[in-house]
Amino acid sequence: MMKQKKLLLEILFCETINCSSQITVKNLLQHKSGLRDCFADDERFFADIKKYPNRDWNWNNILEKYFKYNLHKKGLFKPGESFYYSDTNYVLLAIIIEEITSKKYSEVLEERILNPLSLNDTYLEFHQNKKGFIPIIFPYHGTNSLKNINTSFDWGCGGIVSSTKDLNVFMRSLLTGQVFNDIKTLKQMINFDDGSIIASEKKKKIKYGMGIQQKKIGEHNFIGHNSAYGGMVFYHVESDTSLVLNINQVIAPHKADWLLKKTVEAYFS
Repeated sequence: MMKQKKLLLEILFCETINCSSQITVKNLLQHKSGLRDCFADDERFFADIKKYPNRDWNWNNILEKYFKYNLHKKGLFKPGESFYYSDTNYVLLAIIIEEITSKKYSEVLEERILNPLSLNDTYLEFHQNKKGFIPIIFPYHGTNSLKNINTSFDWGCGGIVSSTKDLNVFMRSLLTGQVFNDIKTLKQMINFDDGSIIASEKKKKIKYGMGIQQKKIGEHNFIGHNSAYGGMVFYHVESDTSLVLNINQVIAPHKADWLLKKTVEAYFS
């Protein structure tokens, strides 16, 4: 374990300069660390998953692949200089949670969020027992179903099974100040004026806070997040409107965006 933790001191090289010690928790939350994505930035990762579909994943073997593929030597920029969405940030944040609490990430998730909000359909898949009675609709990668794939690698990156009802309750609870003890924490989280801007192909801007984004659709600003499987959970504070949808498709996130836009246009027309 000590050897593996020491690897974190070499997780980011910008050209030949070791920038690992410059990464802050804020950088991780805002995706300003400069770290490569441990899943998306090397096709060998998913090739390995397909080859060994029943493998159990944890942060140790996730980062083992990260270093094996030399992603640590391919830093995109120095911490704080730009924006790049990377699930590696969430892997490190989950590790930090476990270090601070001396508990498993899944236990902290249950104690601090799932149980207090009575999210009875929601659990960290492969790391917690299944909850609720709602059948699971498994996502696809193109024409390939992920039903028989062990996706425990998602861990701190969003490997959560939930329901429309629970997602609605969570996002409303979060943005109406029911999750954090101090309202200042929420204000920091939804501060979208700190320079984290995702520019789409059509030059539309999506602002990113700390683990959450603001998406402008027409004249309406929605706050929430999307998932790698085409899921969307967004809340419009002014009209007290939440939108939850999922197309269960990894390779077509633009279609989920299109569906969200059309739904908003229809609702507010």
